[in-house]
Amino acid sequence: MTGDRHDGETIYCRRLGHEVPFAYCRQGSCELPCAAIQGCWQKRLPVADILAEHFSPEQLRRAFRPPQDKLTSILDILQRIQAG
Repeated sequence: MTGDRHDGETIYCRRLGHEVPFAYCRQGSCELPCAAIQGCWQKRLPVADILAEHFSPEQLRRAFRPPQDKLTSILDILQRIQAG
């Protein structure tokens, strides 16, 4: 994934409890942006435009889909374990 000119800018992360660069939020987990990136950065950067430059619509749907409820999540994990 190529960089962005805003990658060096930093902001306080409520989840981690310390400063993080935009690059960290943009890359997030599994090569997708952090689900909270828009709320954290929207007052400082054109986040939607930046994300559209770096991710496909499908990747953004996966990154920002609503979280599963706990029971569904547990059943999903059990299915993956049983599948091997």
